[in-house]
Amino acid sequence: MKRRGRWAAIGLTALLTGTLSCTAPTPLPEARPRVIIARNQYTPGTPQHAAAQFLLQEAEHRVAQLFPSEIREDQQHRFRPTEIPDTSRLTTRDLEQNITHAFNALQRFPWTQELDDNTFNRFVLPYRNGTNLYEQFPGIHWRTAFSTEHGWNTLRQNYGIQTTWQELTTTLDTFAQRYRTGNKQEVMEELIRYVNTTLWAEKEGIAYKRSNAQEKTLENILKNKGGRCTDLTHLAVMSLRAFGVPATVARVPAWGTYDDNHAVVAVRHNNRWITFDAIRPPSEGTSYWYTFNGTPAPKIYIEEFGNWPFASTRDTRREQPWHTGLYLGTRSCADRTGEFIPTTTITVNGLTPGSTTHIGVANNFCSNGIAYVMPTTVRQDGTATFQDMGRNILYFTARDAILACNDGTTETLAGGTTRETDLSDQVPPGKTYELCRWSNGTFTRVRTITVRNAREELATNTAYTLRDVASETMSRPFILRPDGTRETH
Repeated sequence: MKRRGRWAAIGLTALLTGTLSCTAPTPLPEARPRVIIARNQYTPGTPQHAAAQFLLQEAEHRVAQLFPSEIREDQQHRFRPTEIPDTSRLTTRDLEQNITHAFNALQRFPWTQELDDNTFNRFVLPYRNGTNLYEQFPGIHWRTAFSTEHGWNTLRQNYGIQTTWQELTTTLDTFAQRYRTGNKQEVMEELIRYVNTTLWAEKEGIAYKRSNAQEKTLENILKNKGGRCTDLTHLAVMSLRAFGVPATVARVPAWGTYDDNHAVVAVRHNNRWITFDAIRPPSEGTSYWYTFNGTPAPKIYIEEFGNWPFASTRDTRREQPWHTGLYLGTRSCADRTGEFIPTTTITVNGLTPGSTTHIGVANNFCSNGIAYVMPTTVRQDGTATFQDMGRNILYFTARDAILACNDGTTETLAGGTTRETDLSDQVPPGKTYELCRWSNGTFTRVRTITVRNAREELATNTAYTLRDVASETMSRPFILRPDGTRETH
């Protein structure tokens, strides 16, 4: 159902009764949101009632993550952050401001008015993004900062923002008018470019800066004039939401053919996703839009406020095996791989019925060299099925190495005859490596090799890797084929 018409703003603090004070910010009691919703005075069936109910119910599940101030930024990756339930800190004033500004955007912008309730609730309305705290700026709500003259001028005064409020609001109004009368897809893409590149990258000088720290607040990003991909994505998503654009984060927990992961911005428009790198400079010779076609991705998860397949307040340290549940942690994400790239289904046999098993890819940012990107439960017949897996990737399971081919077929690497091959091109002088073979759910050492003894009899149609003895990192896995060719994955 489309959202149309105007909304008469009604303060949430004036509508919540019972245990909550209407005169001062009051933390929501633990496990109380449903009781509060039942006693509020929103008219049942209205968008405002549904929005308040959605946020309050989700506050029971939401957990932010924060590091103690004494832990230096470059050491944060060594520690598990403190998990802070929203119900212990969220106040009625927070909710009031969030809902007021979100519905003000709905009233002002035509692209917001076209959204169905589900898209608005999940990608415009949320009071925070991912595991970031909702206190993004000291003393001022982040929506107030981005959506009001007073708030924007506070950013100008505190963080040196150069763009004036008049310039920002005039530009947004111009986009709104063009959207009503012009090509909506083109205008939406131009609006995204304005916020993502013209405003933040060009005018305000926000740029990528490598960091080991966990998610930064918007205050830290503006102070430091940048951050890593997760931080820049956070800034882009929050500012776009403040302007009524349904934005979120698309996460690749581990790439399929090289070491790392990634986060990009995803905007929902006209029933499809528009994806792009956050706060990027003008594109020169490459597409501005991120298509996931360049590097094979095994899984793509979209952060959806209110969707909790991986959510947990339990221990989220990176333990063995490293898997998606630990990477996504307390973020609420949904598997949307099939909406972005061609996928296939992978089936593994001979497993223990009722157990949990994983499928992974080679990736050196994980301690054992394998990032397990999807868990599933083994059926009673001992089979496990992994659906919507990205293609052209070599996967590793509890039993086998399985190649997902470009045409959607899969090949289980069951081994074959032996053949001699020369590995000297992968062994630099002065380096010592361990040749390892995938067997029974792990890479098992075959022998130590150097450039002087790099000729080896290997089983064909088998997954191998070379582990650097000094750094303990692994080379990209490779397969020796019966004709002598060597495939690197």
